[in-house]
Amino acid sequence: MREEHKIKFYNGPAPRGHVAKLLRYFSEALGVEASEFFNPHRLEETCFGAVCVLYEARATAPRTLLSGDALAVVVKRHVVPTPALYEKVFERFGLVAAVKASEQGVKAFLYGNDLLLESVLEIYPPVDSYVAVVDGLDGLVVGVARWDTGSRVFRNIFDVGLYLRGFG
Repeated sequence: MREEHKIKFYNGPAPRGHVAKLLRYFSEALGVEASEFFNPHRLEETCFGAVCVLYEARATAPRTLLSGDALAVVVKRHVVPTPALYEKVFERFGLVAAVKASEQGVKAFLYGNDLLLESVLEIYPPVDSYVAVVDGLDGLVVGVARWDTGSRVFRNIFDVGLYLRGFG
């Protein structure tokens, strides 16, 4: 007999607290105005279980799951920009709040592991909040981490492998 799994689903306006966290991160960590990249007044949220995606609403058709580019991911109360949004910021302003990782570090990170300091090739401050984890080989953003001073590692908050592990 096939076992059924139910996933909680939500779709609607992004909670003000999530929007505020994202705007504060843009201002404080990235040093740019979020409105240069999206309209904060048009953010919607779609949640599948414990993972939520914030996006700028482009269409309001009934039963629409996502109608624009994903801008942020909410995982365990962490509201962090998506890799695609980080790449847009970096394209215009260069690397900031980022770490470049070695090939071995990227592989481990994409499996949900933390990024060890010895796998970090370069650090682009500030690192006192979230940082984009950038593949040192191709320059693509593979996820987001947060520095843990006590353990001296970059804790994996979100990585693109989550889509495969969580939804695959």
